[in-house]
Amino acid sequence: MKIPFLRKKFPEPGDAIDALKRYLHLFALLQKEGDSGRVHLPGPVDMLCLDKDSGPCGSSRDEAEYLLKKIMDTRARHLFLRKSGPSGKTDLDIIKNIAHVYSSFVIETPSHDLVLNKFIEKHPDDGLWILARIHFAILEKRIITFDYLTSVNKIINNRVHPYHIVFRNNNLYLLCKSAVRGRVAPFILSGIRNLNMTDQFYDDDIPPVDFILNDTLSSYTGGKYRVTIRFSSTLMPEIEQMLSILEPVAFTTGSSSPDMYEASFNISDDIYLCRQLFQFGSRVEILEPPSLREMMIGMLKQSLSTYQ
Repeated sequence: MKIPFLRKKFPEPGDAIDALKRYLHLFALLQKEGDSGRVHLPGPVDMLCLDKDSGPCGSSRDEAEYLLKKIMDTRARHLFLRKSGPSGKTDLDIIKNIAHVYSSFVIETPSHDLVLNKFIEKHPDDGLWILARIHFAILEKRIITFDYLTSVNKIINNRVHPYHIVFRNNNLYLLCKSAVRGRVAPFILSGIRNLNMTDQFYDDDIPPVDFILNDTLSSYTGGKYRVTIRFSSTLMPEIEQMLSILEPVAFTTGSSSPDMYEASFNISDDIYLCRQLFQFGSRVEILEPPSLREMMIGMLKQSLSTYQ
């Protein structure tokens, strides 16, 4: 069977994205059994007309009706939303993969959108190419080189083993291992220039993103510390939220006062931690290790000297 909207020509990129969006909308609307038949609700195809950017009103309605039929068929055969076999359980891996794609259409992510837009504005002619080339270099385990513009406007040439492209702390990073120094480091993607694919490959076992960043609040890693802080009980919600991405964190009642708590955790981005704790003033104190406590004291003194 030929698809009407593909009969004349291959769709333009924008049309193809709209078609994908319509497909995922229908797929999501039909996930829950029986919901599409509730009274006073428009049908799935009519519901798409509410999305002005991708609604099937007009010539694309045939496409939406065709997609609806195909999705209903696959639902009946348990090929997409359900696992094959008698159990009929939801395949979480498939749903998670769909959710990652669908979320870009229905969830607003201002910080991510801003970062991605700025990256494309800095690389209007090769931004997508950079993403694709690095992605496939990761799959091939191909060594890449690039010039990198640092925060002090110094250009440094790098030869690296690319591992991951990640959003982190309101920026887009390439996580990679230096082929020279042998340590993993992040590079802000918009600072990359003159990206080049070499004809050499690496044989590293690429560590998962969570493993690389498991002891960091930021995107940078350094020496690992076992840290203990004491803080006012009024700060518990803020401290819990700040440390939520670290595992594990041990919270205990402070021994000196019932109004104080202590938290112990591993961390490897010491400077960033101190900057985060700085905002809480006297309501937070670093107890251990002594070296991190001294770092915090030095930062406080340096800040104070500016206002004296």
